Amino acid sequence: MPHLAEWDLVYPRNDLSRARLRPRAGDPLRDGQIRLSVEKFALTANNATYARLGDSELPFWEAFPAPTGYGRIPVWGTVSVAESRHPAIAVGERFFGYVPMSSHHVVEVPQSTEDGFFDLTPQRADFMHPWYRTYRRAWEVDDLDDHRTVLRPLFTAAFTVANLIAAHVADGGRTVVVTSASSKTAITVATQLVGLVGLRLVGVTASHRVGFVAGLDVFDTVVGYDAVDTIQADGKPVLVVDIAGDIKHLGAIHAHFGGAVRDSALVGYTHPSAVIDPPELTPQPRIFFSPHQEEMQREVDDGYEGRARRVERATVDAVARWLKVRRFKGPKAMAEAFRAVLAGELGPDEAVVCTRK
Repeated sequence: MPHLAEWDLVYPRNDLSRARLRPRAGDPLRDGQIRLSVEKFALTANNATYARLGDSELPFWEAFPAPTGYGRIPVWGTVSVAESRHPAIAVGERFFGYVPMSSHHVVEVPQSTEDGFFDLTPQRADFMHPWYRTYRRAWEVDDLDDHRTVLRPLFTAAFTVANLIAAHVADGGRTVVVTSASSKTAITVATQLVGLVGLRLVGVTASHRVGFVAGLDVFDTVVGYDAVDTIQADGKPVLVVDIAGDIKHLGAIHAHFGGAVRDSALVGYTHPSAVIDPPELTPQPRIFFSPHQEEMQREVDDGYEGRARRVERATVDAVARWLKVRRFKGPKAMAEAFRAVLAGELGPDEAVVCTRK
């Protein structure tokens, strides 16, 4: 069959402000491969993190080939099968997964399940966690489709962090401090925990976003980074959930609570100056890799999947009441959308969804 015109958005690895549209011919498929048409994806601070840290020990640039010196930014979105050389996967089927900012993406699928498939393309299978190579059957399109597209990639982290927080409270802790409280991940965590008896959830964010976050009424207390020393200590063990990845702010929180900090989990890197290596603090902050945490939680909870899906539905419904989605169509608009995300121009109540056409 004739191959559809394909294109990639590529970025100089050392200058994320310049996008280049790169047309390419679609290579013929081998047995077991499928060609995915990238229909819709969200752009969040996570995608900016993928790009900023793409050459670090988290080699996000390596997931999708690009010309030397350039990279394709990973996103999470809905795809449809444009061409298939797999007997169990038909043209037109829709899935959700990890793809590049491109018109199409080819994956290698030895076998599939009722729920979806794993990509075993050697370049990715050699180093990428299976979570990034899992494509699940997409949901039916409805009025919340855009919101679900934004929140689905964040939900695994949010759900596993919420479970961590609930365990902290059950173990005698009370106060939990969450940085980058205006981020979608932090708000999704907090939304799940509304009403949890015994929890005092403190959100820390930029001072100009305190009012917005407090207005959501999902945190018990919200303060700016410059007001961490005003958070009241109660003598009980404290859990710190760091989504910002900023050493200075994390250090200030540890210094304020001192020996009361029982655990410090590094969840995200939303701050432009974020670093991956855990800082030298007491106790030593630990990297909280949500796919690994999900694996461990599934092992001890037979009802994990059903509970996760119920919580996700409720969370999407709650967040959709205030989250405004801005839509961008086509590669030129996608590049503009990424520029806006990278520059921090979106309000905390806004999200970006891009469509190919």
